[in-house]
Amino acid sequence: KAQHDEAIEANPIAYAIMLYMQNKGEWRGTSSELLRELENPSRDIIGSDPNHEKYRMEVSNHIYSPYWPKGARGASAALRKVVPDLKSVGIEVNLDIRENNRRIIHISNPAMLRKIEEERLKEEEERLKREAEEEARRINIEKWEKERKEQERLEREQLKPYAGLYIYFIDDGSVYFVTEDGELRYQEDLSDEIDLSQVPF
Repeated sequence: KAQHDEAIEANPIAYAIMLYMQNKGEWRGTSSELLRELENPSRDIIGSDPNHEKYRMEVSNHIYSPYWPKGARGASAALRKVVPDLKSVGIEVNLDIRENNRRIIHISNPAMLRKIEEERLKEEEERLKREAEEEARRINIEKWEKERKEQERLEREQLKPYAGLYIYFIDDGSVYFVTEDGELRYQEDLSDEIDLSQVPF
């Protein structure tokens, strides 16, 4: 392990990749694109992670080192030397991918990929749980609304025999008129005008 660490620290681009991939799952591109990314990592990839500035500070000395690759060919050659060393610290490098007549480098951090996938699955589980809770609330509301309407319908059916009459409520002294549909309509200030002996209690 110590031997691998020494090899990485002695190789500027390997050390930069080790730092760069600490919080990333994978990177894919040409050696030229890799050099540009290592020299100036894009904000849309690292974002506001505090490691962004930490990376810049730690890798700056290596970027301006005389051993830093001057071009794509040098970057590929330097990286190829330390593929086993990077693997020892959990970073896998594939330099032999060909796409559309371009040589592509694929760098991955399996541990971080697993973590990213675990977080994605956790977020998906939480999303499904929220959706299930919302659906349950919606169903409960619909059920309550249906039961309320059915209760109102039954109450109207019970009142239909009293259509055309007034109903007097002893508790608060209010008077309601029963329509043909069995609905109650509140009647204001009628208690003195109505013969309560004719009002069903």
